[in-house]
Amino acid sequence: MIRLFICLLVLLWGPVLQAQDMIRFQSLMPKKDRLLSDCVRDARALMEGKVLTIKEVPEMREHASQLLQLGQREYAKEIFEQVVNLSRGAYGTDDLRYVRALGELAGAYILLIRYSEAVGLYEEILTKTKALKGRNSRAYLYALNEAGYCYTRLQQWRRGAAI
Repeated sequence: MIRLFICLLVLLWGPVLQAQDMIRFQSLMPKKDRLLSDCVRDARALMEGKVLTIKEVPEMREHASQLLQLGQREYAKEIFEQVVNLSRGAYGTDDLRYVRALGELAGAYILLIRYSEAVGLYEEILTKTKALKGRNSRAYLYALNEAGYCYTRLQQWRRGAAI
C-alpha cells in the first residue's frame, strides 16, 4: 500500500516539479528590455582588464541577474563566483553580505541543474544564517526550503528530511 502511494505521488508530483523549474525564477524578470549582446558586452567591460573591488559588486550582481534571465547561466555563475570571492575578502565569512552572495551563486547552480553544488552552498548558508539571524528568520527558512528542494531534485529524501 505504501509503495503504491509513493508511486502515485511520484507520478503526480513529477510534472509539477518540472513545471516549477520553468517558473521558479520569474520574479527575476528584467526591469527593462535589454539585448543579450548589450548585457554580455557590459559585463565583460566591467570585469576585463580591471582589478575588481567590492565597489563593483552591485553592478556585477545586476549584470549576472540579467544574464540569468537571458539564459546565459554559465556566464552568470562565473560572475556570482567573483562576487562571492570579493565578498569573502571584504566582509569575511561571518557576514550576511557574504551569505547573500552564496545564495545568489546557489541560485545560479540550481538554474544550471547542478543541485549537488547548490545544496552544499545552502548547507553553508543554513549554518551561517542560523548563527547570525536565528532559526526563525526569513533568510534561514528560505535557505532551508531551497536546500530541501535540491535534495528533492537529487532524490536524497533522507538527507532532505534530516535538515
